[in-house]
Amino acid sequence: MAQQSRTTVKTYFETGDTPTQAQFGHLIDSALNLTDDTSDALSEGSTNLYVSSAQKDIIDAAVVSDVTGVTGADAITNIISLTSAEYAAITPDVATLYVITDA
Repeated sequence: MAQQSRTTVKTYFETGDTPTQAQFGHLIDSALNLTDDTSDALSEGSTNLYVSSAQKDIIDAAVVSDVTGVTGADAITNIISLTSAEYAAITPDVATLYVITDA
């Protein structure tokens, strides 16, 4: 079975159509499955992650934190831009890089 676009899958279920076994398989393979498509499955190569092209560009451009061999280092998983007043009002997270934007 192969993943298909929503537009293609919708054509399998138009009035009067009788979807085939293969078309049902395409429907299943093209949908997000909350059991199979966990973050672990995604890191192992699952392709059932639905994001827009713009979101994919952001993900592809993300900085990867590699703390291998650095004792006591934490990976940065989030970057936030905020003012010093906003920063003073939060409890900082060790995995977040804060960019203070006061001029």
